[in-house]
Amino acid sequence: MKRFLFPLLVCALIFYNAVPSEGWFDEIHVAIAKVAGYSKWFNAVGPDMIKEKMGNREGHNHFVNNPRGTVVTPEMVLAQA
Repeated sequence: MKRFLFPLLVCALIFYNAVPSEGWFDEIHVAIAKVAGYSKWFNAVGPDMIKEKMGNREGHNHFVNNPRGTVVTPEMVLAQA
């Protein structure tokens, strides 16, 4: 029984502490913009701020998961506006 207790406890602790995380925080946007040499790096978090404030109305414009091979046309972009 002791042989299974330790691995079970380790797995329980891992799953207990597992939380979903965001891949990009505001600080990461700013850091990448600075490293890239973007002169207006302070504007790098603008899309995230808009997404948070407008919710579902603007959230789909921040990130779109198109199927592989989809050709994005100007009409598709303007249809979201």
